[in-house]
Amino acid sequence: MRPLAPPPFYKWVPPSPEERAAELQRLEREARIGEWKLYGFALLQCFAATAVGCTIAGYGFYITDPERGKILLLSGMLVSWTGNLLALGRLAVRVERGDV
Repeated sequence: MRPLAPPPFYKWVPPSPEERAAELQRLEREARIGEWKLYGFALLQCFAATAVGCTIAGYGFYITDPERGKILLLSGMLVSWTGNLLALGRLAVRVERGDV
């Protein structure tokens, strides 16, 4: 049986200050982009919920039956408020969890 050769010796060299600064800038930029995506998605959800709620409420003004119109108006308000509340609640949970 022949003896094993010693493993190669690797010498670790710490990064230069310029390399470290570039790495930190890259990480900060990625974090900022992730934060913008998170807030942008919440804003998009709020706009979508408001648009759906306004569409339902607008149809309440279009129909001629006053009772159904009132139901549709209140339903549109409920859809809009609930959608916005859910979007902002999800954002608050993700911020609290540390996704930002």
